[in-house]
Amino acid sequence: MKNPEIFFRPLDGSAPLSIYWYPGPYGNAIEADNEDGVGFFSATGELLAVQFDDVDEKKDDQFLVFSNIRVDLAVRNGRVSCHLKKNWENLGLESRKKTPKKRKKNSEEEAA
Repeated sequence: MKNPEIFFRPLDGSAPLSIYWYPGPYGNAIEADNEDGVGFFSATGELLAVQFDDVDEKKDDQFLVFSNIRVDLAVRNGRVSCHLKKNWENLGLESRKKTPKKRKKNSEEEAA
């Protein structure tokens, strides 16, 4: 893929952020599996562009998950970087979704 074009103009500290790998038109948006934005795909399934719903301009880490593509986004003091991972599920990479912590037993429960 070629270098992406990033469009991000925050007002009051945050804004939607768009990343374009190819010029439009893009067609219908497909909601990301984690519901934090949308992606635009070609008829052959190639990723054309993504849009993150709300990104903080000072510091933010987000990702969009689609069936076999993951787009990671990092923002530090207004500077944006993105990484594209194809077939990330097959590579053993897991989602950044938080897993519930195991509850520790306290001494009273152990004594019972």
